[in-house]
Amino acid sequence: RALRRCSIARTRLHARPRRCMSGDTKLADTRGASSPQAQMAIDGEASGLSSTWDERSGDRSFGDAGAGGLPKSREISTGRATHHCQDVQTSFIDFLAQARPPSAFGVSDSLISASSGGQVTRPRLHHLDWLRSMMIGLALYLHCWQILTPEGDSDDFKVDFAMLKSADADVARLGTAGFRQCDPQLRWISLGRQFTIPVLFFITGSSLALSKCKMWAACRKIFMITLVGMSSNFIVYIIGPMDGGCSLTKYRILLDAETRCRGWAIDFAVVSGAGFMFSVMYQFWFTVFLLAFLLEDMCLFKGLYEIAQRLDPPGVGCSALIDRRMIVRNVVRWGALAIFLQVWSSWGDTERLWQCALWVALFEIFFNICLVGCVLTPGSHPSKVRLWQYAAVVVVLCQFCLPDFDVTMMDGSVCIYFHIFKQFTALGFTMTLTRDRCGPVLSRVWPLAVLLMMVCAPSTNWFSAGMITYPWMPKVSDRILYSLGSFVCIFVLDRVGRTFSAAGLLVPLPRAIQRGTLLGFMFHPLCIVLIVCFVPYGTAMHPLLVASLIVTVLAGCGSLFRAGGPTNDERCVDDGSPTGSPRAGLGDCTTATP
Repeated sequence: RALRRCSIARTRLHARPRRCMSGDTKLADTRGASSPQAQMAIDGEASGLSSTWDERSGDRSFGDAGAGGLPKSREISTGRATHHCQDVQTSFIDFLAQARPPSAFGVSDSLISASSGGQVTRPRLHHLDWLRSMMIGLALYLHCWQILTPEGDSDDFKVDFAMLKSADADVARLGTAGFRQCDPQLRWISLGRQFTIPVLFFITGSSLALSKCKMWAACRKIFMITLVGMSSNFIVYIIGPMDGGCSLTKYRILLDAETRCRGWAIDFAVVSGAGFMFSVMYQFWFTVFLLAFLLEDMCLFKGLYEIAQRLDPPGVGCSALIDRRMIVRNVVRWGALAIFLQVWSSWGDTERLWQCALWVALFEIFFNICLVGCVLTPGSHPSKVRLWQYAAVVVVLCQFCLPDFDVTMMDGSVCIYFHIFKQFTALGFTMTLTRDRCGPVLSRVWPLAVLLMMVCAPSTNWFSAGMITYPWMPKVSDRILYSLGSFVCIFVLDRVGRTFSAAGLLVPLPRAIQRGTLLGFMFHPLCIVLIVCFVPYGTAMHPLLVASLIVTVLAGCGSLFRAGGPTNDERCVDDGSPTGSPRAGLGDCTTATP
């Protein structure tokens, strides 16, 4: 890559002054005398940056220029003699002066185009679009499994012995103990829910750091999507029996035995065991919590953007980066968050929940310190940037895994515990904001990640653990390992995604799939009702097949609209370092919401 940049600069040469040295003999080309800057470079009086070229590896490193500020000479061995040759020219010196030091890991080098006058461009992070659509698809599959299978509304614990034969003695023994057999789908869900929702919130935070859309504009779009989707859920609720006990599986078993399950158009409830509020909200709990998190962290994100913007000139002190208004604003924000958590602690039967809320509020201070320290760390210390992010993870584990929330039902303990997703969002925002200054730490010994993922892997036995969305394990050690596994998955996906994006190996996600997953997220309860009504009774409907059918059909419908509209890259372009006003949006402001 470095040699290619050199060749681009050489094509713009108007004169090629050359100086060769062989032993003590120095020859200077007289063509360089016509250029004052070239003559100064030959005389060793020009100032700039030096570039070290390694012909074996093709690497380049920048540092302060020595005498003359010229590129270090290349040694060419020819027999006993060693020739030191340097090409000196005005355009090449300007090229070096505009160059920027690459990151330590080499995944975020700015591509400097000679034809564009040194404009900095960045590789597109297409892996965020892929991961977002995949995680939405997994969440949609989970809902299809809950609605279409008997296991979706049954026991809280099941043993994973689906690989054994039914006549096995162990199966009989476990059956008499009251355990039920776990099908392979529960195994997939047990493994997938460790990272599905955390990755979605992480990608939302990354989209906030990349988007040029304003925060309030993003909140307005999220609110409109939530309103339209909840209206669809409301229609599904009122045309049914409006009774959470009339699930689809019970409807198929009882048929018309219970008149209380008679609805206006359908005789089953999509969301089993839920009342009116959650039946209407259902999948949009994600956007509701997301709106709350954006309001809670709006001042934090704005402060981090301002710090990153002021850090652009090198050598700026902390006193110039953090002003009094920023400190006051975030202190007020922390106080409002502490009060908000105490209000939620009053809803529920858990004893001393207010102490857990106070614990979460206190550790919020240390978490914010880690984020600010990450943004304040200059690019000259790339490993420290990543260490600050690791410190933030340790704080989150202490913040949400040590307190005894006792999550068993939908109450204030769930609302406080789910603030762990807010930290995933803030961490994604900070990691994307500092991606150009972040160097590798554990990536240098990346094979150890295999062992870490093995230690943090969840059990394949099905255990709802309070909430199917994200479990709360009874033991502290299990909670720490489970949440740590979520963070390990996020860091691995972040590093691998940015590496492949910098190499240009990942293809963009088709826009039809983006729209299909968004529409599937919004309207899949209505789609499931239509499929159940039009498919003959007794037809086997596998949840994976139904989820794939919904995404495929809605992707085809979405491709028919706005065929000539702007692409994701054209709407919200990441133009490099954070400049201008804070750009707090959600990806492309349309498809990044769920």
